[in-house]
Amino acid sequence: MDEVVLVGFWTSPYVMRVKIALLEKGVEYSLIILEYIDEVWKKQEKQLFSDDPYYRARARFWIDLFDKKIADCGRRLWASKGEDQEAAKKEFVECLKLLENELGDKPYFAGDYFGLLDIALLPITCRFYTYETFCKFSVEKECPRFMAWVKRCNQRESVSKTLPDPYKVYDFALETKKRFNIE
Repeated sequence: MDEVVLVGFWTSPYVMRVKIALLEKGVEYSLIILEYIDEVWKKQEKQLFSDDPYYRARARFWIDLFDKKIADCGRRLWASKGEDQEAAKKEFVECLKLLENELGDKPYFAGDYFGLLDIALLPITCRFYTYETFCKFSVEKECPRFMAWVKRCNQRESVSKTLPDPYKVYDFALETKKRFNIE
């Protein structure tokens, strides 16, 4: 495989996950595709999944929480108002605090190495400006260790080359709200 063509939409967190994983593996250019990437390009020194079944299971648990709960909260943060938006904000911050506790004092969720859980969670961070602006709160104020992790990860070339500018994401959210009459 000399060339991989990645097709997707620029604001999709699922596409961003794959792009980060491919860049981490040094490959030019859903959870299952990330595992596939890790298996196919196993010869590279960077491993995305731990060989330890316990850590693999923990990563899958947190990714499942993200996919089922955090992503929905994020959508409700910018697409709703009033009580639903406040409830979404509360849930979102609670989830981030859980993740912050899981991270602890480690540089990455897998410890010293950047892995699958980091890749799976990072794409939503480019939406934080949008959430903060619509809901008038600060992720950094609520979850400072989580934001320190975000900043550390954004220093990685694979991440900085992948995540879109938060202001463009905000503009896209405004456009979407206008197009679909979401007020």
